[in-house]
Amino acid sequence: MRRGCEAVSAWLIDDILFLLLVACIGFGGIGVIGLLLFPDKWSRMFTGVRATLISTGLVTFAAIIYGLFAWLSRGGVQYEYFILLSVLLFALIVIANIIFSSTVLRKKEGRGHLSQHDASSSLQHTDRKPEE
Repeated sequence: MRRGCEAVSAWLIDDILFLLLVACIGFGGIGVIGLLLFPDKWSRMFTGVRATLISTGLVTFAAIIYGLFAWLSRGGVQYEYFILLSVLLFALIVIANIIFSSTVLRKKEGRGHLSQHDASSSLQHTDRKPEE
C-alpha cells in the first residue's frame, strides 16, 4: 500500500520540480535579456542580478523539496545534510539579493536620477513650443 502512495507522491514531486526548474530557466533568460536590452547600466545591473538570483533561488528551492522528499521516503543522514546546506544556500541568496538591491537603489538615488514621474513631466515641458 505504501508503494502506491509513494509512486503518486513521486509524480507530484516530479511535477513540482519540473515547474520550478522551468521557472528557473525563464528567470535566467530574463536576466540575460535584461543585460542585453536595457539602456543604462543601473537597469541592466538590477535586472540581470535580480533575475539570476531568483533563478538560483528556484534551483535551490527545488533541491530542498527533492531532499525533503528523499529524506521522508528513504531516510538517511546524507539527505539531512543536503537539506541543511540547501537551506543555508537559500538564505545566503536571499541576503545577497537584499544587500544588492539596497546598494543599487542607494547608489542610484545618490546619483540624482529623476523618478519616472519627474522624467515624464520634464519631457512634457520640453515638448512645448516656446511662446512668442
